[in-house]
Amino acid sequence: MTDDLGIGEFARRCGLSPSALRFYDECGLLKPAGTDPANGYRQYGTEQVAIAVLIRDLRGLGMAIGAIRVVLDQPAAIRHKVVDERIGELEMSLVGARRLARTIHHNIDDLEADMTAVTVEGNELATAMRQVLPAVGTDPRRALLQGVLFEWKAGSLRLVATDSYRMTVRDLVPRSGEPDGFRVVVPGMALSGVAEWVAEQPSVAISESGGGMAMRAGDDERVLETIDGEYPDYEVIMAVVPETDPLIVGREALADILEVPSSEGVVEFAFHPGELVVTADGRIDRLGATYEGEARMVTLNGGYALDAVTAAVGPEVAIEATGPTDPVVFRSADDGALMTWLMPIRKR
Repeated sequence: MTDDLGIGEFARRCGLSPSALRFYDECGLLKPAGTDPANGYRQYGTEQVAIAVLIRDLRGLGMAIGAIRVVLDQPAAIRHKVVDERIGELEMSLVGARRLARTIHHNIDDLEADMTAVTVEGNELATAMRQVLPAVGTDPRRALLQGVLFEWKAGSLRLVATDSYRMTVRDLVPRSGEPDGFRVVVPGMALSGVAEWVAEQPSVAISESGGGMAMRAGDDERVLETIDGEYPDYEVIMAVVPETDPLIVGREALADILEVPSSEGVVEFAFHPGELVVTADGRIDRLGATYEGEARMVTLNGGYALDAVTAAVGPEVAIEATGPTDPVVFRSADDGALMTWLMPIRKR
């Protein structure tokens, strides 16, 4: 090997972030050539730059990790064919892209930001609302858990919902606005009622308003009631992120399996190197997965797991678990803006 490169210099040459390189290492997609014996830092060779750039560009086309691994093992002719097929798929999505372009053009207009509100893209906010709403509680004795927490701090708008058995958190990056910070809980039913309206707006400004939460789009405004009280300290749960190898699996394939309900409403996830085994009612489904950690097994509510998988975005979902009684984390494989924690079901 010639010209050993540290991860920072290698990342600069191939146009990937160090965190992405660490992720590809964990997935076994792009292993470093070695590690520095003095400090354990990853070291790459200059000859790895070209393959890293290829991986970067294939990911740019939205290809899944597993598909890229297969492509890398193929001759050039097959690689060209796979790329052309992917381009054909992307061309089919142009209708959606043109719709998004219309929204972008609208947002480019010279609108003065209301500095008492935070402004977000309407469809993105509606998506975030739909992602967290399944985790809203239904117990009338716990009114706060029947709502969604909207929290603005540190330049981010966060939506949180939990029923004590699961918790979903979604972070949004605002388009404009720098309010002093607010923290309100809005009933889930109220949010469900305005979700369609929100999705139709190019942008929505959110602010506190007379004991409620105002959502404004142009001259149109919706003021939603809020729930009084102190929302549970959800960040305590967020701190429980398993320090373990994530299992990366195809999102749609896993959702298809979970859509078949079990008689008891539970499913068993068994983590094995290169494979996820899902068992329900004696039915066993095996999915190829990117995983090199220890064999693990956890039992979950099947409906909750399905909600977590379908709420994720992208072709793959990452699942992190450490033991049969510790929270299990579901997230999009490439995006940490949405995370769901599920409490396992203890076997009797």
